[in-house]
Amino acid sequence: MKQLSQRRVLIVEDSDEDFDTVEEAARKMQLPDELVRASTIETALETLDSAHAAGSGFCLVLLDQSMPGGDGDELLSQLRASVAHRNLPVVMLTGGTRVAECLECYLAGANAYHHKPSNFHEHLQTVQGIFRYWMQSVRLPGRRDVEPPK
Repeated sequence: MKQLSQRRVLIVEDSDEDFDTVEEAARKMQLPDELVRASTIETALETLDSAHAAGSGFCLVLLDQSMPGGDGDELLSQLRASVAHRNLPVVMLTGGTRVAECLECYLAGANAYHHKPSNFHEHLQTVQGIFRYWMQSVRLPGRRDVEPPK
């Protein structure tokens, strides 16, 4: 198994404002070591494939549902079909509120689904909660900061 970067997160987001909120949440929490942004589905897949080919990778993907060039669940389906990215945690962070949309994301293989609040402070708290869980609480296989069992 290739090593995942300790705390490298891919943010798949086309909105500058929403990306800035994610950056602010990461800055306030002093997490992660590196945020990489992809503003299209195509760029996200290229970024993930390039990182994997180089022997590095990501520990988490935050994925917007509505993206130029396709929906986030299309990328998610591609990731789940890929041996290289099948187990990469993907958290949907989207403005959608429909139950059917949420279900589609889980059926496509999302690890979590979060609604982006329109209020900046609520959005910031949502992202901080995602980072707190995925970057501090969960033990992800392949992460260098996770001690192997003795």
